[in-house]
Amino acid sequence: MRAAHWGRICCIASYSVKQPIPTLALSNTARTALWAWAKTAASDLFGDGITLNLALPGPHATERMKQLGGDGPGTGDPADFGSVVAFLCSEPANFITGAALQVDGGATTGLL
Repeated sequence: MRAAHWGRICCIASYSVKQPIPTLALSNTARTALWAWAKTAASDLFGDGITLNLALPGPHATERMKQLGGDGPGTGDPADFGSVVAFLCSEPANFITGAALQVDGGATTGLL
């Protein structure tokens, strides 16, 4: 990527980065640490034309969510999430780096 002076890195985490999920303390911590690393690395990579962002899905109607019985109202379409990841990996997203974009249908109630 550095040799090509272009690249996109998109890490998939969870909206728990911005709004911790009760009973998932270790997962919440690990995903938040990923964002801290990404923020640091994004600054280092940006000068070489490489962006690094996180996509933070909330509940989506995946097969796993269906197995767990969590695919009712308030869950997103997985294709919508895929479109956000595709955008973050595209040329028009060339000035977005170090961001953590939640795709959660408004489930995150915090301001940051």
